Amino acid sequence: MHGLRLLGMLMYLYFTAPWCAPCKTLGPIMDEMAKTVEVRKIDVSEDPALASTYGVMSIPTVIAIRAGTEVSRFTGGRDRAFVERFIQST
Repeated sequence: MHGLRLLGMLMYLYFTAPWCAPCKTLGPIMDEMAKTVEVRKIDVSEDPALASTYGVMSIPTVIAIRAGTEVSRFTGGRDRAFVERFIQST
């Protein structure tokens, strides 16, 4: 599954696209979070199969993954405080 099964490690899949307006707001927040947690940025235009695998219907979507299994997700543009709470809760 695209090398996403990493021995119980928690990671965040950030589904985005260059043409997505809310992604432009969430992107810098996710870039900042990537300094402290594992974040994989996935452009849905370049990897539609992975987006389909995880049932991503709209972007931005962030999915928390542990050992290849989804544990939580959110969709839509969110502020830094929300993203921090999401990461702390997973």
